[in-house]
Amino acid sequence: MANALIASQKILNSLTVKHEAYQHEKEVRLFILGEHRNLTPYVSTRARSGDIVPFIKSAMPVQANGSIVEILVGPSAADSAEDGVRTLLKPFHDAPDSIVRRSTIPYRAQ
Repeated sequence: MANALIASQKILNSLTVKHEAYQHEKEVRLFILGEHRNLTPYVSTRARSGDIVPFIKSAMPVQANGSIVEILVGPSAADSAEDGVRTLLKPFHDAPDSIVRRSTIPYRAQ
């Protein structure tokens, strides 16, 4: 019961709390709830900056017209990141240049 109570507070915070610098993003947040033992078969991993990052794949209708309205590249991404994203989008979007931009929000490396 304690785990469920702690989880419910974390979920509530994740859904309702956002740093004011990011308020303009109006993002969609996807949460997949369940016990670790039940979700384990669906967890994949990827490497990021030397760390292993777990994630659960989820269908996203990127090919549906208008489904992606903006892609915001992080402030610490490589200089070529925007061009790479535009190249990936070309088969799915009529004008990828119009939806890809770099964040101007200050970044604090950890």
